Amino acid sequence: MNLSQEGAESYLKVGQSVIFYPEMHRQDGARHQVVVRGWQKGSYILLEMTPLPTRSIMFRENADCSMRFLKDGVACSMDATIIDWQVSRKKPTFTVSWPKSLRTAAVRRSERVDVNIPCTLFLQDVQLEGAVLDLSVGGCGVRCPREVARDSQLIVSMTLPDGVYIDHAPLVVRSVRDAEDGQHYLGCMLNEAEPSTRASIEFYVTTTLLRARGISDGTPTVLILDPDSKVTEGLPEALKEEGFEVHVRSNLIDGISSARLRLPAALLVAYDWSSATALDFCRVLHTSPALSSMPVMVYNAPENTHAALTEAGAESCHTQQPDTEAIIAQVRGKGETAAQSTASPDTAGTP
Repeated sequence: MNLSQEGAESYLKVGQSVIFYPEMHRQDGARHQVVVRGWQKGSYILLEMTPLPTRSIMFRENADCSMRFLKDGVACSMDATIIDWQVSRKKPTFTVSWPKSLRTAAVRRSERVDVNIPCTLFLQDVQLEGAVLDLSVGGCGVRCPREVARDSQLIVSMTLPDGVYIDHAPLVVRSVRDAEDGQHYLGCMLNEAEPSTRASIEFYVTTTLLRARGISDGTPTVLILDPDSKVTEGLPEALKEEGFEVHVRSNLIDGISSARLRLPAALLVAYDWSSATALDFCRVLHTSPALSSMPVMVYNAPENTHAALTEAGAESCHTQQPDTEAIIAQVRGKGETAAQSTASPDTAGTP
């Protein structure tokens, strides 16, 4: 949605931790932990890199960027433009334009994401190797090789699946139960963690839950896979105008990785690739339980391949290049289904 100056300001707070994406259109683009240091309403936001960079970082002047953070249990994403384009240890602050748009999505605090993350636990002077088995906005479940008393204080270090390292996050044990093989399951609450640590965990949990419903920051997502971007020229823009978030990949391996990460509401795939076909892609995709129900639409597919594609899991096949209006109509149905699934009383509205 578009933001008024007052609307944007209501989401900002000095000292707020933010995940900053200087290349917002790249799925694998860089991300940085920053802190809001101030703003001039309607003009710019002042951000500071934390921790201090060990070397100079160059951003592209006037490039589109995104700021993502949590505000009162709601995941927020603000799109802006980079004004300053150089950050260093001597100059850790930089500015971006006043936000051009805002997307929000709420997730209930008790909702959990199943994970299996190796972690290091610190209990007083003892160091233990365990695993984090689930994460929520406010805590986690930990498998520990040692019995730990309720209300004990733990420290955990781990790397989240999105690559962010969590260093010495404090936990309080709220529940304990025996697990298999002499292990113990600890239900833990995140306790007075650094703002950047809390923001990283909360944002990972929130966006993962939203992706699992085909929603990214409250917007249905469409993933397009085509080795030739000219074929789909105009389609991403047309889908964006219809309210979809669109990502384009020109490599099948990247496509599978992106599908696993985002779980889009719909997936459009060109049939012919240099090393494989969409038939191979569908077969691989549907060997994964998490991806097997994903709606796949294949285009530029010879008519004699349609039966095999359907058997491999493709929902629809097109012999020609994408018909924008037809695909928008089909994708819109998938997007609305995904969006409606997030509107149930159990998951929508109040975090």
